[in-house]
Amino acid sequence: MLKLSKKLDYAVAILVYLVKKGESKISSAKEIASSFKLPLPITSALLKILTKHEIVRSIRGIKGGYIISIKPSELTMDKIILAIDGPMRLADCVSFSSSKHSKRCLLKNCCPVVAPIRKLHSSIVDLMSKITLKQIANESDDIEF
Repeated sequence: MLKLSKKLDYAVAILVYLVKKGESKISSAKEIASSFKLPLPITSALLKILTKHEIVRSIRGIKGGYIISIKPSELTMDKIILAIDGPMRLADCVSFSSSKHSKRCLLKNCCPVVAPIRKLHSSIVDLMSKITLKQIANESDDIEF
Protein backbone atom coordinates (compact mmCIF):
# COMPACT_ATOMS: atom_id res chain seq x y z
CA MET A 1 0.00 0.00 0.00
CA LEU A 2 1.22 3.46 -0.86
CA LYS A 3 1.20 5.51 2.32
CA LEU A 4 2.78 8.76 3.42
CA SER A 5 4.72 8.54 6.68
CA LYS A 6 3.57 10.15 9.93
CA LYS A 7 6.80 12.17 9.92
CA LEU A 8 5.81 13.57 6.53
CA ASP A 9 2.26 14.33 7.74
CA TYR A 10 3.66 16.22 10.71
CA ALA A 11 6.25 18.06 8.61
CA VAL A 12 3.62 19.26 6.14
CA ALA A 13 1.40 20.37 9.03
CA ILE A 14 4.34 22.31 10.52
CA LEU A 15 5.03 23.96 7.16
CA VAL A 16 1.36 24.90 6.70
CA TYR A 17 1.43 26.39 10.20
CA LEU A 18 4.46 28.52 9.30
CA VAL A 19 2.78 29.67 6.08
CA LYS A 20 -0.45 30.57 7.89
CA LYS A 21 1.45 32.50 10.58
CA GLY A 22 3.05 34.61 7.87
CA GLU A 23 6.24 34.13 5.93
CA SER A 24 8.13 36.65 8.05
CA LYS A 25 6.68 35.69 11.46
CA ILE A 26 8.94 33.66 13.71
CA SER A 27 7.44 30.64 15.48
CA SER A 28 9.15 28.64 18.21
CA ALA A 29 9.30 24.86 18.21
CA LYS A 30 7.35 24.88 21.48
CA GLU A 31 4.59 27.04 19.97
CA ILE A 32 4.33 24.79 16.92
CA ALA A 33 4.33 21.61 19.01
CA SER A 34 1.62 22.88 21.34
CA SER A 35 -0.60 24.00 18.45
CA PHE A 36 -0.70 20.39 17.17
CA LYS A 37 -0.32 18.68 20.56
CA LEU A 38 2.82 17.01 19.23
CA PRO A 39 5.71 16.06 21.49
CA LEU A 40 8.35 18.79 21.44
CA PRO A 41 11.20 16.34 20.61
CA ILE A 42 9.37 15.18 17.44
CA THR A 43 8.61 18.75 16.39
CA SER A 44 12.20 19.83 17.06
CA ALA A 45 13.61 16.87 15.13
CA LEU A 46 11.43 17.66 12.11
CA LEU A 47 12.35 21.35 12.24
CA LYS A 48 16.03 20.35 12.36
CA ILE A 49 15.58 18.22 9.22
CA LEU A 50 13.66 20.99 7.45
CA THR A 51 16.41 23.46 8.43
CA LYS A 52 19.14 21.12 7.16
CA HIS A 53 17.36 20.98 3.79
CA GLU A 54 16.95 24.79 3.81
CA ILE A 55 13.15 24.56 3.73
CA VAL A 56 12.91 26.53 6.98
CA ARG A 57 15.39 28.88 8.57
CA SER A 58 16.35 28.79 12.22
CA ILE A 59 16.65 32.14 13.99
CA ARG A 60 18.67 32.05 17.19
CA GLY A 61 18.18 34.16 20.27
CA ILE A 62 15.60 34.92 22.89
CA LYS A 63 12.98 35.75 20.28
CA GLY A 64 14.25 33.09 17.93
CA GLY A 65 12.40 30.31 16.23
CA TYR A 66 11.65 29.23 12.70
CA ILE A 67 10.43 30.81 9.50
CA ILE A 68 9.82 29.32 6.10
CA SER A 69 12.77 29.99 3.78
CA ILE A 70 11.25 28.98 0.42
CA LYS A 71 8.24 30.70 -1.08
CA PRO A 72 5.23 28.42 -0.55
CA SER A 73 4.42 28.75 -4.25
CA GLU A 74 7.86 27.30 -5.07
CA LEU A 75 8.06 24.57 -2.43
CA THR A 76 6.71 21.34 -3.87
CA MET A 77 5.73 18.08 -2.21
CA ASP A 78 8.54 16.15 -3.87
CA LYS A 79 11.09 18.40 -2.12
CA ILE A 80 9.38 17.96 1.23
CA ILE A 81 9.14 14.18 0.78
CA LEU A 82 12.81 13.97 -0.20
CA ALA A 83 13.84 15.95 2.89
CA ILE A 84 11.75 13.93 5.33
CA ASP A 85 11.57 10.40 3.90
CA GLY A 86 14.26 10.29 1.23
CA PRO A 87 13.65 9.40 -2.42
CA MET A 88 10.15 8.29 -3.34
CA ARG A 89 9.99 4.64 -4.27
CA LEU A 90 6.73 2.96 -5.16
CA ALA A 91 8.47 -0.42 -5.26
CA ASP A 92 12.01 -1.46 -4.42
CA CYS A 93 12.87 -2.13 -8.05
CA VAL A 94 11.63 1.21 -9.41
CA SER A 95 14.39 3.66 -8.61
CA PHE A 96 17.65 1.78 -8.72
CA SER A 97 17.79 -1.45 -10.71
CA SER A 98 21.15 -2.39 -9.23
CA SER A 99 20.34 -1.47 -5.63
CA LYS A 100 20.37 -3.94 -2.78
CA HIS A 101 16.57 -3.69 -2.68
CA SER A 102 16.07 -4.94 -6.23
CA LYS A 103 18.30 -7.94 -5.52
CA ARG A 104 15.68 -9.18 -3.05
CA CYS A 105 13.05 -9.62 -5.75
CA LEU A 106 12.88 -13.09 -7.25
CA LEU A 107 11.26 -11.73 -10.41
CA LYS A 108 13.89 -9.07 -11.16
CA ASN A 109 14.97 -10.68 -14.44
CA CYS A 110 11.52 -11.62 -15.73
CA CYS A 111 9.08 -9.26 -14.03
CA PRO A 112 5.92 -8.67 -16.10
CA VAL A 113 4.93 -5.54 -14.15
CA VAL A 114 8.16 -3.60 -13.77
CA ALA A 115 7.46 -1.35 -16.79
CA PRO A 116 3.92 -0.40 -15.69
CA ILE A 117 5.10 0.07 -12.09
CA ARG A 118 7.89 2.37 -13.27
CA LYS A 119 5.37 4.34 -15.33
CA LEU A 120 3.07 4.67 -12.32
CA HIS A 121 6.02 5.68 -10.15
CA SER A 122 7.00 8.34 -12.68
CA SER A 123 3.44 9.70 -12.72
CA ILE A 124 3.35 9.93 -8.92
CA VAL A 125 6.73 11.69 -8.81
CA ASP A 126 5.53 14.10 -11.51
CA LEU A 127 2.33 14.83 -9.59
CA MET A 128 4.24 15.49 -6.35
CA SER A 129 6.52 17.91 -8.19
CA LYS A 130 3.46 19.97 -9.19
CA ILE A 131 1.73 20.22 -5.81
CA THR A 132 2.95 23.28 -3.91
CA LEU A 133 2.85 24.11 -0.23
CA LYS A 134 0.79 27.17 -1.15
CA GLN A 135 -1.88 24.92 -2.69
CA ILE A 136 -1.92 22.73 0.40
CA ALA A 137 -2.14 25.75 2.71
CA ASN A 138 -4.98 27.21 0.64
CA GLU A 139 -6.90 23.93 0.92
CA SER A 140 -6.72 24.25 4.70
CA ASP A 141 -8.24 27.74 4.87
CA ASP A 142 -10.79 26.65 7.45
CA ILE A 143 -8.06 25.79 9.97
CA GLU A 144 -7.19 28.52 12.46
CA PHE A 145 -4.02 28.59 14.55
